[in-house]
Amino acid sequence: MTVRVLIVDPQPFFCESLVAALGEYPDIEVVGWATDELQADRLTTQLSPDVVLTEVDLAVGTGLSLVRRIADQTRAVILTRGHEGDVLLDAVGAGAIGCLSHDLELEGLTTHLAHVAEGAFAI
Repeated sequence: MTVRVLIVDPQPFFCESLVAALGEYPDIEVVGWATDELQADRLTTQLSPDVVLTEVDLAVGTGLSLVRRIADQTRAVILTRGHEGDVLLDAVGAGAIGCLSHDLELEGLTTHLAHVAEGAFAI
């Protein structure tokens, strides 16, 4: 099964780098990336990703607000530069199916994405 992922982060360099890195994994297909909430909302509707991976703070809007908007369309995971425990309750309250830290290794991220696509919670 190929997991279709939309990446949402305020930094284009991070998005492009993560797209390139995930391109090495045949079971992951990055369908797009966005830097703000509204753009990510539109792309979620247009591209129907299996998982939206979003940072908490976005260029415009927030990842938590984005999750609230898309929770009925797709699974979403918060990816935070801080400690995941600091935003876990807010993430779950918004409808996220996981909360991960940037400290995670790429192999671990791909494993979490596959589990989330199957409906498992990621932490």
